[in-house]
Amino acid sequence: MHDPEVNNIDVYREKAECGDAQAQFSLGYCYLQGEGVAKDYVQAASWLRKAAEQGYFPAQFNLGVCYANGLGVTQDYVQAVLWYSKAAEQGDDWASYKLGELYFAGGGVAQDHVQAVSWYRKASDQGNAYAQNNLGLCYWSGEGVAKDYVQAVSWYRM
Repeated sequence: MHDPEVNNIDVYREKAECGDAQAQFSLGYCYLQGEGVAKDYVQAASWLRKAAEQGYFPAQFNLGVCYANGLGVTQDYVQAVLWYSKAAEQGDDWASYKLGELYFAGGGVAQDHVQAVSWYRKASDQGNAYAQNNLGLCYWSGEGVAKDYVQAVSWYRM
């Protein structure tokens, strides 16, 4: 997502100010991580929002992270769900995994283990190891699916 070979903040800023979504994301990510600039979560969220509103899914995911953790914005799980959903709709496995976590815990949405399993499965099918582990836990405990130790072990092994 973030291009590690290009770490020129001035180039990102110039392109970002011209409306380039990838550059807006890259600049926001630099502020989020403190790469080439001092960490500044308010600036990070601002640039990520610009890219996210243009439909750039890496920015949508990272803006969801900002809302889930109160980084540069007021913590708001409803907004986190909104931005994770937009990224997940475009195939982002991490966004699907995070949606699973929020549905499992009831963060920003009604707690729904069946929905959590659905999101974990989507991320698992894309190879997300964290989602595979959580899906195994769901099968082990019988939360959102019928308890099935064989399925649990199968997901753990992935």
